[in-house]
Amino acid sequence: MYLTANFGWLPAAITQLEEQTKPLTQAVDTFSEAIAKLQAVPGPVGLRVSQKCEFVIQNNPDYAKLSSIAQILRGHRIADCMDSYNALELSSFRFALITSTDVERSFSMLKHTLSDRRHCLTFENFKMILVINCNTDP
Repeated sequence: MYLTANFGWLPAAITQLEEQTKPLTQAVDTFSEAIAKLQAVPGPVGLRVSQKCEFVIQNNPDYAKLSSIAQILRGHRIADCMDSYNALELSSFRFALITSTDVERSFSMLKHTLSDRRHCLTFENFKMILVINCNTDP
């Protein structure tokens, strides 16, 4: 009952964060809402979850960068981030993913492609395998 009451919303939030077509601004909002909900969980489990959230966020400096870029895409001026990137680079972050699930899925799909059992895989054949794997539905 405790898990359902306090964490029942989490699978839906994870699914939303995995969406490829979600703009960075929405993904950052979803993530911020999820962190706020996790930090509001009561009891000793809630305290441990809150501490873990803080630890993970503090040890991920790239999230802070993506969050700053999302603020710029909303129209807010963030001086340190605007000095680091030009306008074209900032606009290319519009649909940046904040999760690595797609990368992990591609590693899973391609794990047999570069196995020790393959002895003569040319670069051209590797490119074709990569295109086929990327264009198939998961």
